[in-house]
Amino acid sequence: MTYMVKADDKGIIKYVDYSTITDKKILRFKMNDTNFIVDYKFKLVSPTINKIILKKGEGLSVEISFDADMVNAKNAWILTRLDGYDMGMKVSTNMESPYNDGITGMALENQYHTVEYFLLESGGTDIENALGVIQIEIEME
Repeated sequence: MTYMVKADDKGIIKYVDYSTITDKKILRFKMNDTNFIVDYKFKLVSPTINKIILKKGEGLSVEISFDADMVNAKNAWILTRLDGYDMGMKVSTNMESPYNDGITGMALENQYHTVEYFLLESGGTDIENALGVIQIEIEME
């Protein structure tokens, strides 16, 4: 166990952490610095567009990429919502990118749907302040 200390240019202590040293904990420590740029790179890979037209009965495969080191250092998790209702989550102590998800054709019975993926802080459920958001609009033919 050791102390990690962040001080400003004048030597004023801004943050202290007492823990074992691991890459994850060092990155988490750096993320507390207001000058450190945090980018989770939460991006939709597939489909390549956010507005999709599907045939009746057809499902949708989704692939999302992210910076696994940043996501794991924050202990973040992914919430999936379909038409405003929670429908799934991905929670792990070691999130791996990419995240793959699928929506069956049976779940897409109405003409219009919205699927949302929220990257949230550990224990957090505040989608208004999500770390990342992906939204896909689906129209059924």
